[in-house]
Amino acid sequence: EIQQRHGLANSISSYLIKPVQRITKYQLLLKELLTCCEEGKGELKDGLEVMLSVPKKANDAMHVSMLEGFDENLDVQGELILQDSFQVWDPKSLIRKGRERHLFLFEISLVFSKEIKDSSGHTKYVYKNKLLTSELGVTEHVEGDPCKFALWSGRTPSSDNKTVLKASSIETKQEWIKNIREVIQERIIHLKGALKEPIQLPKTPAKQRNNSRRDGIDDADSQGDGSSQPDTISIASRTSQNTVDSDK
Repeated sequence: EIQQRHGLANSISSYLIKPVQRITKYQLLLKELLTCCEEGKGELKDGLEVMLSVPKKANDAMHVSMLEGFDENLDVQGELILQDSFQVWDPKSLIRKGRERHLFLFEISLVFSKEIKDSSGHTKYVYKNKLLTSELGVTEHVEGDPCKFALWSGRTPSSDNKTVLKASSIETKQEWIKNIREVIQERIIHLKGALKEPIQLPKTPAKQRNNSRRDGIDDADSQGDGSSQPDTISIASRTSQNTVDSDK
């Protein structure tokens, strides 16, 4: 209707796809410039790297937009690093059979979803569960299939907490293991830094301190002018951190 009203030669969808098509043309142009230019190669390489990453980011954003049933704020999960489909064996499932799942690896969590088609035939992902990356461990090799690897939570892997995944190829498996291990390491460093930061306890109200003194209770924090110094304790004394080990 819009096409006819404005006398456009092509459909609206064909115009919308043009910026995406130009990205691949920019890639070819930058690659050609790198082969024939001596000056500014560093800037050309940076530009090519950006042009190569744009299609992936656009594709990732499209898949995330199809995720439904995830009640938490996706922005809180951090940057989306990878997304792909796997066969997954859930240790909590009564049926020991691999199920097709689409996974989203964020900085904070690994989200599992099920791909379905709606009544219009459009793909969407229904949220199933998630694992926190700060609690993950990786087992790189699973006997019987070079494309399989396992994820587990807790201190040591066992049949009760080990989720087995099968990638579409060995290259995909290696890419995911590499990125998962990097995310785990970054989360450990982040949590260790947080544990070293002190937290401030609230000051005791002056009225309460005065009542305590009248009752004959010595208040070690009370000063002559009714002020008190804040107590400082370490988060490490209140919080325990799981050790994350990776089987190679």
